[in-house]
Amino acid sequence: MVLYELNVLLSTRAPTTATVNLVRTLARGAVRSGGVVHKVSNHGIRPLGYTIRKAQKGHQEAQFVAMDLDIGPKVLHELEHSLRVSPHVLRYMSLNNHSSVAQINREMSDKARKAAEVNKMRQEVLNTN
Repeated sequence: MVLYELNVLLSTRAPTTATVNLVRTLARGAVRSGGVVHKVSNHGIRPLGYTIRKAQKGHQEAQFVAMDLDIGPKVLHELEHSLRVSPHVLRYMSLNNHSSVAQINREMSDKARKAAEVNKMRQEVLNTN
């Protein structure tokens, strides 16, 4: 599985329950297929840089939602399909982070271990002088 960041711009005209249900549907789809939802963050309603026309309406602002998902490419394709057909989604973008969360955690712990070893060596050198 690969770590993806899924960014979604939702219409502010959509009811809050529809927005919450869409995010829950995406999370359930990821979990049912064996994936993991690491983080869901709502960045609130923000103005857009340009007007997005969807369903004969111009949108000047949108609700930004970001999700970190550890899923397979086929599952991502299914989630993108559900976003494509949803009337509340203005735009979406999925970003591949090229490594899983487990790999990122391993790399972070290796860096922390190496930094601790370097600090220990510095302390030994300082104590001998």
